[in-house]
Amino acid sequence: MGSKAHTTYRHCARASTPFFRFQHGLIYRRISDFLPQLQEGDLAAALAPYAQGSLRHLLDGNRDETLAAPERTLPEPASPAEHPYHVFELKRLIDMEDRVLLPVLLHLFHRVEQRLEAGRPSLLVIEEAWLPLMKSVFAARIKQWLLTLRKQNAAVLLATQSLAQLWESPNRHVLLESCPTRILLANPEAAAPGHAGLYRDLGLNNAEITLLAHARRKRDYYFKSPRGSRLFELGLGPIALAFLGTPEGMTMADAIAEARALGVVHGSDWPREWLRRRGLAHALPLLDSITAQPTHAMDLPEGDAR
Repeated sequence: MGSKAHTTYRHCARASTPFFRFQHGLIYRRISDFLPQLQEGDLAAALAPYAQGSLRHLLDGNRDETLAAPERTLPEPASPAEHPYHVFELKRLIDMEDRVLLPVLLHLFHRVEQRLEAGRPSLLVIEEAWLPLMKSVFAARIKQWLLTLRKQNAAVLLATQSLAQLWESPNRHVLLESCPTRILLANPEAAAPGHAGLYRDLGLNNAEITLLAHARRKRDYYFKSPRGSRLFELGLGPIALAFLGTPEGMTMADAIAEARALGVVHGSDWPREWLRRRGLAHALPLLDSITAQPTHAMDLPEGDAR
């Protein structure tokens, strides 16, 4: 709300914390539980929007389940447990005002860093949202991740569909120096005058740019790193594409809606019915052999998460 968390506010918050966390044998961690204990009026006013009204659902929780998701099959609700994948859709959040964006992202960044402290091999993928973030107060945090996370056994992947936006970024040189490994999509316009310079900035020579321009879209990818470069294709078969791609004649939203409906009717067997509807019933024995192994249940996409 624009209030600065100066020393007096921090001291007031710390002093109030013990009085609301444990009462009558129960643990109270909601902001709405915390506010009545605050003696500093300005601080209480600054926190009030996160404890009531339209912003309450973002931060006013009694239990922090960030980066903790269950092995579950829809439509069962979530409960805390370790899980190898966590997805946060930031598109709508990025479009919100700073009083919403800043506290939520600060919390997410903090929880990500806590998770990485364990030293487990981790891949932190930031899609289109990193471009607007690099123009905000979080630019320094992302740059720090790029430079230091390898020491924590983690790697950062930044994805963008616009090299022009990367070119316009004031942090372009830091990003290019910190991300020596690049995977480029086929682009028929790569050799055009308005685009070739962008690819040269990524270290491609004229032969590589021409190769990229003649590559097949949605099939060929160009891998470039200090150890070497190569054009490759994923070679996905019909079974993999049934889950990773969008069925012919359907939009992504249609596919997600159908998968969710199958999850409601068939529970954990929804992938079997999905393959039948795709004309891939012959793959069911393979699916059975995979699901028989100890692994996490197949989760359906959450909301706008991709």
